Amino acid sequence: MGAQKRDVVVVDVPGAFELPLAARAAAESERFDAIVALGAVIRGETDHYEHIAREAASGLAAVARRTRVPVGFGVLTVAEEAQALARSAPGPENKGGEAARAAVAMVHVLARMKPATPDTARRGRAQRTEERKRSRRPAGDSTTGESARKEGTSAARGGAGTRRRKAAS
Repeated sequence: MGAQKRDVVVVDVPGAFELPLAARAAAESERFDAIVALGAVIRGETDHYEHIAREAASGLAAVARRTRVPVGFGVLTVAEEAQALARSAPGPENKGGEAARAAVAMVHVLARMKPATPDTARRGRAQRTEERKRSRRPAGDSTTGESARKEGTSAARGGAGTRRRKAAS
């Protein structure tokens, strides 16, 4: 993925239940482009396992939605420790690596969705509003002459969505 060791910060927490709070603090610090939460919840003799796993998952998802910082979910839910060790072993099947790749991919997805500037966003909204107005006009409307054709050409060449993608890449 290209991350340098010096760019990765590891924070240990007491357990999976505490991951969402640590993830939110990291996201709100504005120091990180993405967060990868790693851990393992191992099934025991009671249903405590299910509560912890559910809260870790929903809490981490809430952090991503609230802060708009991608959170890779690498919390394993397993029946025994051997399963966790197998799923976290080096190699292509490593679930932590999958979570990290997903978080980095979301950084790029979100970057492409952001308007380049507030002005670009306003132009995009204005253009969509104008397109909706044009689509509601009757067929014989007087604005279907040369100026409407020019507007249509301009929109086809590079509407607001295209400009934002190019600027955010």
